[in-house]
Amino acid sequence: MVVLPPRQSWPLLLTGTGLALLWAHFITVFAAEWAIDEQYSYGFIVPLCTAYLLYLRWPERPSPDASRTGWLPFVLLSLALLFVPLAVIRGSNPEWRAALWLEGLLVYGLSLLVLWRQGGWPWLRHFGPALALMLVAIPWPRDWENTLVNGLMRGVAAVVVEIMNLMGHYAMQQGNLVFLRQGVIGVEEACSGVRSLQSTLMAAVFLGLLFRWRFKPFLGLVLLGGIVSLGLNILRTLTLTWLTVQDGPTGAKEWHDPLGQAVALLSFAVLFALTWLLHRWWRPQSRLHPPPAARSTPGALPLPASVGLGAVLLLAPLVSAAWYHTVDHRHEVEVAAQVVETVPFKQREIPERVQALLRFSEGAHYVWTDVDGTRYTLFFFYWGEGQTSSHAGVHRPEVCLPSAGYKMVAEEAPLAWEGGPLTLEFETFRFSFAQRPLFVFFSVWDEYPGHQVPIANDWRDRLANVWNRERVQGRYSVELIIEPGPQGDLARARQQAEGFLDRHLQLVSAAPSVAQP
Repeated sequence: MVVLPPRQSWPLLLTGTGLALLWAHFITVFAAEWAIDEQYSYGFIVPLCTAYLLYLRWPERPSPDASRTGWLPFVLLSLALLFVPLAVIRGSNPEWRAALWLEGLLVYGLSLLVLWRQGGWPWLRHFGPALALMLVAIPWPRDWENTLVNGLMRGVAAVVVEIMNLMGHYAMQQGNLVFLRQGVIGVEEACSGVRSLQSTLMAAVFLGLLFRWRFKPFLGLVLLGGIVSLGLNILRTLTLTWLTVQDGPTGAKEWHDPLGQAVALLSFAVLFALTWLLHRWWRPQSRLHPPPAARSTPGALPLPASVGLGAVLLLAPLVSAAWYHTVDHRHEVEVAAQVVETVPFKQREIPERVQALLRFSEGAHYVWTDVDGTRYTLFFFYWGEGQTSSHAGVHRPEVCLPSAGYKMVAEEAPLAWEGGPLTLEFETFRFSFAQRPLFVFFSVWDEYPGHQVPIANDWRDRLANVWNRERVQGRYSVELIIEPGPQGDLARARQQAEGFLDRHLQLVSAAPSVAQP
């Protein structure tokens, strides 16, 4: 244990306090994402891995640069003020990945400034890469993630179909689905297990930093992590498909979760073993440091800068709450919605990937077949305050259904449904699946319908909602899919939809939850 003299321990205490404030804020912001999206649940161990890397690098820390930058605390506090507008933006857009990345990069950038103030460029080069591991815990941009997920789902499904056909078992791919004589492997079962891909990439980055590989070997290790994860997930999906052939859909369902967990653990174990062997036999160039030189007196983050940083981080959520408080509409009439279940209803489980994507507070998936053979599928979701932004319209038929093999034929005139205290407008779509027609009715509305928050489709809409102090305090979504059979037509589907909604969707007015001032 290194004992520092008092004149060196005081600057380190101030620097440590500044870094602790920044990364405590980082964890507070992103912990909700890690808890909601199981794909990023590995984020909870990233701070521990980062702390371990810093612990290993501390005894080898270089001598701090004796140069001083008196202007740096002013720059640090000026940049820290950006936490305030970012908190306001997240108040209306809690899941907006662009805002989350700006938050994470701001924390990391300020941390580098603190390190620079403490030890100059030597400390920046020594500790900066280890701190960068925290950025791996930030959720990927949604467009990148969706492109990767959909591409891997289709790719893995295609590989599995080819292998099954070579083995003499009929298999056909449609979208992300694998059709077998014994059943269908659904979107989740046909997917690549992307959850383990991102955690394996995090593990690859951690191992590269742990062994201190240089840039090119480091990139190769990350690529190797992706290959290991993808290969094991193809094996997993192939195993689930084989179980379906042998035991029917029940066998695959029983082993789906255990195999997913096994792949996540096995990916890390295989990657660690390969990294250790490569490091021992091949010995790629590492960033090995000489023994620390004689240390000059380190710099220090001034006490006013540490106090100011803490004040800004405390002020940011208060400003956000005040910004939206004056236009909250909880004093208006609330219209709650619920599904009225009947005996023929069959409730289906919502896949984990869908739960992570939609981030709903409450959700249900029902299937019901009428006496005339018409099949009804109902998706019902509710988002509470702070659970999602006005971008809840990400769950839309023309977005979700094509990935499951449905083909959109046309968008029809909307259906107006009288629900008692509220008239809902359902967008109407015509789809086809395996030459069978389907009709889809979709509606999104706010819990306080007196003030409907606009749905944001791009960054301009999101910032406009922030400027107008608009944030969702409760939002519902209903998607009704009707499969009427070969003889069904749009007019009859509209009648069936109205009758189904009359029987099974109930809207209830409630008194204002907060008295109007």
